[in-house]
Amino acid sequence: MLPTFEFLLLARPSHASYRSLSVQVTLGVRDFITFYMNPTYIEPPTFDLSKCYEDSDCCVPLIFVLSPGADPMASLVKFAEDIGEII
Repeated sequence: MLPTFEFLLLARPSHASYRSLSVQVTLGVRDFITFYMNPTYIEPPTFDLSKCYEDSDCCVPLIFVLSPGADPMASLVKFAEDIGEII
């Protein structure tokens, strides 16, 4: 079996099934980063609405890019209540 880095170099150009290969390459990259670097590079940061709100103003608004099924409304309502605003 090839080491992780060599697998990543050879897998994409030599494989016909792109969809299954993309999953293998993605998992291989995650394994490579975890082993050789640090798992913190592949873990998404936690979202802190209060820190984002502090950085925003009327000229720098908060913009939410949503994925299907994501609904930040409950978090926004709770945050607004915490800071004394009405939505």
